[in-house]
Amino acid sequence: MKPSVILYKALPEDLQKRLEEHFTVTQVKNLSLETVAQHAEAFASAEGLLGSSEKVDVALLEKMPKLRATSTVSVGYDNFDVDALNARKILLMHTHMP
Repeated sequence: MKPSVILYKALPEDLQKRLEEHFTVTQVKNLSLETVAQHAEAFASAEGLLGSSEKVDVALLEKMPKLRATSTVSVGYDNFDVDALNARKILLMHTHMP
């Protein structure tokens, strides 16, 4: 069984296909409370989180107990609660988009 990830930013088709070769991908438009509730099972089982321009905070992390890594498709990390990620030993990375 492939690890699961939440994708909250559209990727170019070729990159999306590469991601789907290695992961079960749940694509969402945003990380709003409503979206997380609608996809509660996917968020609860996701080991990865990939996207940009959305807040990743304690409230979201509490809904994602299996999360091991998150990556931003942008520069900077202002949208991430780094202390909360560190406390949970969750990796924070940057994904370069060509």
